[in-house]
This record gives sequence, C-alpha cells and structure tokens, in this order.
Amino acid sequence: MLTMPYPQLRYNLAHTPTAVVCRQAVQHWGDKIRQHPIGSGAYFLAEHLKEQRLVLQANPIYRGGPEVESGTALPPDQRLPHIKRVQYDYFDESVPVWLLFRQGMLDIAGIPKESFSQAITTTGDLTPAMQKDGIELIKGPGPELFYYGCNMSDPVVGKNKPLRQALSLAFDRDTYIKIYLNGRGNPATGPIPPGFPTYDPADVSPYARFDLAAARAKLAEAEKIAGSPIPELTLLMPASDTGARQVAEFFASQMAQIGLKVKPEYCTWARFQEKVDSKQAQIYTLGWVADYPDEQTFLQLFYGKNAGPNGINSSDYQNPEYDTLYEQAMVMEPGPARDQLYKRMARLVNEDCPWILSDFPVGFSLHYRWLKNIKLMDYGHGLRMYLELDSAMRARWHAH
Repeated sequence: MLTMPYPQLRYNLAHTPTAVVCRQAVQHWGDKIRQHPIGSGAYFLAEHLKEQRLVLQANPIYRGGPEVESGTALPPDQRLPHIKRVQYDYFDESVPVWLLFRQGMLDIAGIPKESFSQAITTTGDLTPAMQKDGIELIKGPGPELFYYGCNMSDPVVGKNKPLRQALSLAFDRDTYIKIYLNGRGNPATGPIPPGFPTYDPADVSPYARFDLAAARAKLAEAEKIAGSPIPELTLLMPASDTGARQVAEFFASQMAQIGLKVKPEYCTWARFQEKVDSKQAQIYTLGWVADYPDEQTFLQLFYGKNAGPNGINSSDYQNPEYDTLYEQAMVMEPGPARDQLYKRMARLVNEDCPWILSDFPVGFSLHYRWLKNIKLMDYGHGLRMYLELDSAMRARWHAH
C-alpha cells in the first residue's frame, strides 16, 4: 500500500524484482525460491550448477511475446524466443573466455585487458583480423559508475573528511582508465553518470581530479584531526584474480605517493558482500548499474535510512541535509524543480566524499555474425528472447 506519492513505481513495476512468479512455487520453496524460479517469461531455468554454468530453455507454454495475449495463435517464426537454449558458463579468469571465443566455442564475449590490442585498433575500431573472422563490435556508455567506497562508520576514514578528500585527490583516474581499462571509460565526476538529465560535464566534484599537492595538503589536515599519522588502511577486493590484484596494487601505489599505506585484502564475492553489508570493510571497490532511468537509482545509495546492516547505502553515509532533500525529491514528478534538488544532493556527496569516484565505463562487446539482433541497451532486461542464431553460418565457420 502506498502512503505517499512514489514516481519511481512505474519503473519498479517494469524491473525484474517485480516480475510475475508462481505463488505455489514461492509457497513451496520459501527462501530457496531463487534456486527454483518459476515465472511467466520466455525461458525457464533448466540447469544451475553453482559457479559452473547456467542453462535456460525456451518456455513451452510462453505466450509468444511480451505483448501477445495468452492463447493467441502465432506462426512459429513469429513466436519468441527465437533461440531455444541459452548457456552461460562461469570462469574465474578472463583469458580462458577469450581463448574459447576465438575458437568459436562461445558466441559472444568481452575483451580482456591483455587481449585488447588484438581486437581493437588505436582508433577504437575492430581490427581487420577480427572482421575477417566474422566478428562484430558493439560499444557504448552505460548508466553505471565504479568507485571506492569508504565505510563512514569506520573510526579512521569515516570520521575524517579531509582524509577521504585526500584519497580522492591522489587517485589518477586518467591513468587508471588508460592502463587498466584500455581507455574504456571516462573519469567519474560525480554520483550521476552521463545520460541522465541532471548530469552536467561542467559540474565536476572538486576532489575528482588528480592533484598530489592538494592531496598532501588535505592529508596534513586529516592528520591534525586524527592527532597522529594515519595508520595503514585496508582495501577490500571482491576477488583474487590477476585483474583484482592489479587494480588493488595500482590503488595502493597511488596512495603511497602522498605517504599513505594501503593493504589489499582479497576474498570471494560472497564474503565481500557479507563484509560490505555488515560494514566490516574499511575501503572497498564496487559499482552500481542503474535499474531505471531516474537519478534516484543512484541517489538512494546515500540516503541515511538506507544505511545499516544489509542496506543499499553500503558506505553508511549519513547527512541530515541530504536526507531532507532526498525526502522532498522522492515524492516529486520529474521536472526542473526536482532536478535542482538532485543537483544539490550530488554536490553534498561530492563534498563529503563517501566514495572515491573512479570511472564511468564504456562497454565493448564482441559477437560472431551468426548471432543476430544484438543491441547494446541501457535497460536490456529480456532482450535475449529477441536474439537469433544462424546455425548454418556457425557450422560453415567451424568447417573451414
């Protein structure tokens, strides 16, 4: 029951958490329903081997399309989904994925950092060798943001704003994007990514720049507040693979330039989530992808009432002024008045630095020409039902 206006409801009803599921299945499986989902979509979960693979198969009783009435007779070539079986395989490292893709064993894949020059030219286009192999490239920015979160409940980083500002000023985003992302991104300038009405490329956080002199000055302020040199800090990473270690070592080396010691701590994704949710992490690396086209999907991550154990305000950020603005904006329809509130909220976050902003990523996706009707969309839930597979083309490719 709604007790106040909720403009985002329209988006939530179109989002996966409100997808229709079978009541009897929920009653039967209870808390285990995530392992046994029974819905009304184009596919059903045929196999789920944890950390190995996930297999979807076409739902034999699916109505044939999202706007098709149940029981409508459709020609077979018009019924969705087009592909009757979809398999996702899990890999701890990106290199095996790349090798399997190059052998044509996978239809679609990303590009590992180490293999980027094999696929993409210096102008950002697909290399001739890739084109000759029948590979196509789709790229574009997404509604997402990556950052290093600071636990605002932590007595060291959470209670010392100049320290967080120093950390942010000491982080060279341009170098990080160039070396570790192969240029696939842009420096993050605030908590709202490009593509949203209130994003303004000229409205940049004063601490989202690389300035070692300013960082050292802020660190001196931080040490006065602490009454002593800042102790060694801990950076929690959600994996221990090569990529995670490289990113952690780069962050530590950045902070070492201003005299701060950072110790990386590696763990599994499940353990990472536990520690972040329970506010045991001091600094952690994370990202957020928009669930719907409203800045509130990012701004909710700083709302005080969303903090606490398991709250989506993972940094435990608390600012009464921010909360007041958020509560005013939350019940407003889109428009100039709400935009102004959103901008004020973003500036408060930029000043307080609960996040060390990293990058707005740009997605690069490769696929073979036999996989058709692929589109890179910001909110692409359910797009797999539209994919088409030319099995004959794939067979010819393998034959030659």
